[in-house]
Amino acid sequence: FTFRRCIAFNRFETKRFDIFPYTSENCMVAIARPSVHSADFAQDENILAQEIERVLLFSEAFVQKKKLLQSFFSDYLENHGRIAFFGAGHFACVFINIFDLKDYIECIIDDNKNKQGLIMPGSNLPILDSSALLENNIKLSIFSLNPDVEDKIISKNAEFVGKGGHFLSISPASNHSLYSYIEKHNLIALKEES
Repeated sequence: FTFRRCIAFNRFETKRFDIFPYTSENCMVAIARPSVHSADFAQDENILAQEIERVLLFSEAFVQKKKLLQSFFSDYLENHGRIAFFGAGHFACVFINIFDLKDYIECIIDDNKNKQGLIMPGSNLPILDSSALLENNIKLSIFSLNPDVEDKIISKNAEFVGKGGHFLSISPASNHSLYSYIEKHNLIALKEES
C-alpha cells in the first residue's frame, strides 16, 4: 500500500507491479512513468485504518521485543559465553543498532574479504573471517543473512559446532530461528523481564 501510494504521490503511474517472494524478505518491483494527470488521493478509510493499526501494533511489539532480546543476549553472554553475528550486511547492521545489542557482541563474522578488517556502522564492531569463531572463543553465532545458506555455513563450520558452538538466526522463517529457540526453551524469566 505505502509503496504504491508513494509512486502515485510523486506523480507517476504504475505500469507494472510485481512481488517476488524470498525467504527473508520479498522484493517489490514497480515499473512506472511520469503521469500527466494528478493522482487521485481519495482515502480508502478501511485501508488507512489497517495501516494505522499495523503501525501501532508494530511499535508496541517493538518495545517488548527489544527488552526480550537484550535480556536473552545479556543472559547468554553472562552464563554461556561470547556472541558473534554471522553476516556483515544490512540485516545485522539494523538489528544490532535498533535493538541496541552492541555491548553483548564480540564481533561480526563475514568471509567476504572486502568486508574483513572494517567495522560495522553504528556499533563499530570489527568484521572478521570465520576463523574468529574458534580463535575468539565464540559460543553463539547469530545468522543475519539469507536463511537459505545457513545449513551450508553450519556444515563449513563443523569444528565450531563440534566444540559446543551454536548457530541461531534473526530470521523468524529460519529453521534456526532465535525466536523459536527462546520459545522452545521456555525462557520464562526473560519474558517476564520484558
